[in-house]
Amino acid sequence: MENNKLLELLKHQAENLNALLNTILKKQKAIVSNDVLEIENSTSEEEKLLSAINNTEKVRIDFLNNFYSENSMESPSAKIDDYLLTNAADLNEQQQNDILKLRNIIKKTTNEIIKVNKQNKYLITHSRNLLNEIVTAIFSERNNSLFDRRV
Repeated sequence: MENNKLLELLKHQAENLNALLNTILKKQKAIVSNDVLEIENSTSEEEKLLSAINNTEKVRIDFLNNFYSENSMESPSAKIDDYLLTNAADLNEQQQNDILKLRNIIKKTTNEIIKVNKQNKYLITHSRNLLNEIVTAIFSERNNSLFDRRV
């Protein structure tokens, strides 16, 4: 029963992370195309998904801590690998494989999210630098205000 709950938590976390990856990829396209509305929508969706991911992670950690305390075991950590080592006797081979598979999916998706976030940071930084250079070029060439109006 406990193993099924952990599997459900891991599946849910994998789904949340996959949705987050899709959202930040959509955000990346919006950054490149300068679609401010889509950037705002993606950022809002990203915040919701991050909150859901954080909540699921807290539930998983609480689940593992409860498992260790109920079985009068010292809690080694909240890592899935430690759970598999301490609970190997109660897991059948299929459950172990499912847990490991989900753990690997979560790791892979998390690494992909980190990679895309670094790319987004690079795009944003270079866009800001380009805008600053354009503004500096406009004002330094004219040595006057951008608008010449008489009042």
